[in-house]
Amino acid sequence: MEISNKTLAWLVITAVIISFAGTLVSLYKLNNMSSTGYFTYNTTGTASVDVSKSVVLRYAISSVNFGSGSVNSSLGFNNCTLSINGSATIYKTGCEGFNSTNIGGDSFILENAGTSYLNVTLNFSNNASTFMGGNGSLARFRYGISENETGSCVGTISNTTWTDAIENATINICTNLSWADATDTIRIGINISIPENAAGSKSVNITAQGTGI
Repeated sequence: MEISNKTLAWLVITAVIISFAGTLVSLYKLNNMSSTGYFTYNTTGTASVDVSKSVVLRYAISSVNFGSGSVNSSLGFNNCTLSINGSATIYKTGCEGFNSTNIGGDSFILENAGTSYLNVTLNFSNNASTFMGGNGSLARFRYGISENETGSCVGTISNTTWTDAIENATINICTNLSWADATDTIRIGINISIPENAAGSKSVNITAQGTGI
């Protein structure tokens, strides 16, 4: 039996309508169904942190004040020696006046306040002659390095006996200074001799530098 073009067209239109109606019914049912058990979606969050080591070297005690005084020439001294190392006590020979203790406490104390091992150097702005003045042959400016806490200098500690300060020179004093709180400090002791003809206010800068390793 032949199907006319008109009949075929109506059949196609009818099929499209039925298909569209079925799609609407399906969407309606899906929209009213509980989603529990039908869909699973996983997502992951990530927390990250990048921690850098810090390099911090500081003076825990940053000044030594010997105070005011003079050479006790009446007892035959031609210079006066002052030293401090390992406590707040200032030791005096041939002196009149001057402090008996350092107002700031101990001798100089350097602390590794960071989280990295450090190589530590010193630089002095003056030597004995430029620091003290007067008769240069009688002037002394010396320093000595020691551990303030045992085990602080893991590597090599240098100049542990009185050593002449050199002006504007970079001097290695400790390799591998520890950063652990109980073992992170070293001491800089100071020993000076003042000629009897020196006069005026004297000061010197001691610059410490720590390089992280």
